[in-house]
Amino acid sequence: MRTKFSLNLKSIWGLVIVFFLIFLLIFLSIKGKVEYEDIAIYEFNQQQLAIARSVARQIEDYFTWLERYLAVITNQPILLSRPLSAYPEIADLPVIKVTIIGPSSQKRVITYKKVYTPTELTAREGVYLSLVKKGKRKYISKTYLLDPNSIPPAWVVDVVYNKGQRLVIWTIDVLKICGNATYDIRSGKTGYAWIINKDGYFLAHYEKSFVGKDAFAVRAEQNPAISFTRVNMIQKQLLLTGKEGTSWYISGWHRERRGKIKKLIAYTSAYYASRQNKDKFWGVAVVAPIDEVKSVIHNALFYQWGLSLTALLIILGTVLYSFYQRGQYTRQLEKEVEQ
Repeated sequence: MRTKFSLNLKSIWGLVIVFFLIFLLIFLSIKGKVEYEDIAIYEFNQQQLAIARSVARQIEDYFTWLERYLAVITNQPILLSRPLSAYPEIADLPVIKVTIIGPSSQKRVITYKKVYTPTELTAREGVYLSLVKKGKRKYISKTYLLDPNSIPPAWVVDVVYNKGQRLVIWTIDVLKICGNATYDIRSGKTGYAWIINKDGYFLAHYEKSFVGKDAFAVRAEQNPAISFTRVNMIQKQLLLTGKEGTSWYISGWHRERRGKIKKLIAYTSAYYASRQNKDKFWGVAVVAPIDEVKSVIHNALFYQWGLSLTALLIILGTVLYSFYQRGQYTRQLEKEVEQ
């Protein structure tokens, strides 16, 4: 009887150890999954941040080139006479119009279709003239709404050149610049980029109906059932103040998907008037659904857990078979002792 009790005690302890190992494996697997997800999310957002920086640098480099190119064209006197469509060197540029103010505030406006001479200066043009009188040779304006009735609304920037006897104002279509900069951007499988100006309006977005609209209002109009408090906070406190970093927010859609979707976001600033002009920038964001990142981790962990479970089952089967064989041996021994 004592031998039987000793064997049972060993069996119990063996089972306790096996189940403890199972529990430990499950605990470590769950903990590892969470840590792997955190690492993957961090790395993915860092990649998104690199993409956002690339978009911002592309915009800055293009503006630098555009300023120099326009400075060369501005020196051509022939610019006073014909519509912009007559100049092949301007045809592909994001120029909406050119305003030339000569001596005694004589004004000429040149568009792609016509040349006309308004009699009065606008308040904005008056500001530019005052800057010229202070000796400023070149000036880039803040982003402003040229025509709220156009579709999409025309958001522009003025590049102003002081040429002594005349002031040349190039009105630039920033929606075209930002749209080109974000057109082919893709983060992960379906992520995309969007750009917002300091007034909180979209200059570029995958949803074309959002372009030129108030970024704090258009989402709620699209899906009023979802709270956009977090993304609005990110826009107001981070993107509109020139910050750079990563975060997440809840959206109501992503490309063709609809519903409550958690997204990762990386954001930075594009200083279109050069990095010396810190007050003139656009917020650049790159976003992607968080479940795209997690699905990659889940697939990898599925194979890892499968291998671990297979190994555990082999060990458990071996232990149980060992207990079975020991039991068989004990019963056989008891029979021989009784005989």
